[in-house]
Amino acid sequence: MKDFHKYFIIFQILFFSVSCIRFKVENYKPELIAKLKIGEGAQTIEGISVNNVLTNIPTIIPVHSRRIFVADFKNSMIKVFDFSGQLDYALGTANQKSSAKTKILPVRFGVIGLIAPSEKDEIYVQNRISSKDQLPKKGQKDTPYTKFSGSFEVEEDGNTPSYIFKLNNKGTVEQMIGVSGINSEPFRYIEKIYPFDDGNLFVYYKIAEEMRLSRYINGELNSTLKESQLSAFSDEDAKKYKLKLESMIPHGEDGYALVSIAYFTKPDFRFKFRRIFKVYLKSEKPDSMITEIQDPSEVLFSLKENGDFFIWETENGGN
Repeated sequence: MKDFHKYFIIFQILFFSVSCIRFKVENYKPELIAKLKIGEGAQTIEGISVNNVLTNIPTIIPVHSRRIFVADFKNSMIKVFDFSGQLDYALGTANQKSSAKTKILPVRFGVIGLIAPSEKDEIYVQNRISSKDQLPKKGQKDTPYTKFSGSFEVEEDGNTPSYIFKLNNKGTVEQMIGVSGINSEPFRYIEKIYPFDDGNLFVYYKIAEEMRLSRYINGELNSTLKESQLSAFSDEDAKKYKLKLESMIPHGEDGYALVSIAYFTKPDFRFKFRRIFKVYLKSEKPDSMITEIQDPSEVLFSLKENGDFFIWETENGGN
């Protein structure tokens, strides 16, 4: 760790201009928004060198309201930095390396997963139940690979149960959200968390090999869109093609989601086309197809508040 003062994480944000409905990103214009020091102690990102590779550094780092949210898996903490690279505060449990000036809001995390900041300085955190808290499986042997480490396994051994904590701006856990709402059974696999204003939360997750998108209002389950309920899987084309659900992206206010489904030929599983549907979670209106895409390189990317959505296309040249 003694040489880590040399290292900094550099965050770049890419800006490009939009002049028409279909546009092309040709020249990226990076702008440095922050440098975060890698070192020891709560004021830095505690990178750990393993075989000359830095670990304990997340691959996804949320940036919201001029704050940068970094998961410290080793210490089960979330460190919140400002754009000057200074630690604003941390969420977790203080240890002996923390200085007196470090503001640490006490929260007991297990293994931190997804982090999703929202308005009013609220934070949704996927809190995985660590293997130390789970009962061993029948016949499971104790090997170095099955012991708790938070980072390494030789093979997938089932999904790790987790809850979603909702924390307020004082670091207090206001809600512990499970599949059926507050204080219910845990999620088994969470792919994405979508927080919106006024306690409106969407979670894209899997149960029994089926993807679902659930809406929670103030922690209570409001509605659920199940993969098996999608009309595309029961129409005539479902008999001709093999269908694969790719994503569900919710609209925060209007109670619907854009659903991307890829169609493949059955004999050889070749890509045929991709369809984007508009689906209401409470089945207020029938499913409707928005567009059909012939190019496999064009995928559903994001949905805006005004209802516009983006398709991301990757060209051969990387543009």
